[in-house]
Amino acid sequence: MKGKRMVLVGVFLVFAVLVLPATLIAAPAPYYQGKVINLIVGYQAGGGNDIVARVMSKHLPKHIPGNPAVVVQNMDGASGVIAANFVYNKTKPDGLTLLATDRILATPQLFKVESVKYDLTKFSWIGSVSVVACCFYIRSSLPYKTFEELKVMKPIYVGTSGATGIITQMAHLTKDYMGLNVKIVEHRTSTDVLLAMEQKECDAVWSDINAFRQFVDRGLLRPVARSAVVVKGIEHLPVDADLTSDPTGKAIMGMFGKTGVVGRCYLATPGTPENVANILREAFQKMLQDPETLADAKKIKMELQFTSAGECLDAVKFLFNQPPEILKVYGKYVKF
Repeated sequence: MKGKRMVLVGVFLVFAVLVLPATLIAAPAPYYQGKVINLIVGYQAGGGNDIVARVMSKHLPKHIPGNPAVVVQNMDGASGVIAANFVYNKTKPDGLTLLATDRILATPQLFKVESVKYDLTKFSWIGSVSVVACCFYIRSSLPYKTFEELKVMKPIYVGTSGATGIITQMAHLTKDYMGLNVKIVEHRTSTDVLLAMEQKECDAVWSDINAFRQFVDRGLLRPVARSAVVVKGIEHLPVDADLTSDPTGKAIMGMFGKTGVVGRCYLATPGTPENVANILREAFQKMLQDPETLADAKKIKMELQFTSAGECLDAVKFLFNQPPEILKVYGKYVKF
């Protein structure tokens, strides 16, 4: 009898294991449960990258299994190089440290600046939350509707503001390669450029569409050309590289376009396990489709658009693989 009981107990245990609901078997806790993600912003508090990062920190936790806290830390200096060096060399590859940076970070590495202690191609890329799509704007009071019509202006006064800004860099490219009789007018800030346009002291300006969209809506500015990066509403505009026949000009504008793809990007420490990096990539993509995230982005007048890690990395490699003669010319326009 004792033997039969043992057999019956064994059969029952096997049966119980096979038929018990899976929900009664304890599942492993999500990787991020109870953890904190440190989001290192490589720029000063209150700037565009910082403001966007704080929107990300608010909405990202609910899209990551385990709902970790996200804490923003500013590490300003050297156009983002200090923060990049820190994340690259001083943090663990555990997915608990992210770098919020932007397209500018490729430039110091491209020109082998001594302070650079990172390799952008070796970070664990998460993706970009906002591309940098630029337009060439003219003041709406001008009688011209297209870029081609501007060629009759002699000269056309194009505003700039600071050597490191896209406004200035694209203005000089336009003067050198795009067939306009451009006279560069230097101002201290982009706000000064806009004021000059309102007073009809300046005719045109290049800018990221996020910065000047409101002035188009108000009827002050009219976009007549764009960079290679496209977002909704500017698809119909001619691309800068198509407005020059110069091969070098096309190549340089192509490089600017690739930096626009990188935009405002997020990276994890090199060596972060692929399964952990994928959790973050999926979370970022979902977050940028979340109506609550998009509503907050609208409040700060920022157009959010997810670009995958692969696309960002391809753009960076494109920059780094340019021939020396093109890099030399590119260096004339890009300052940091």
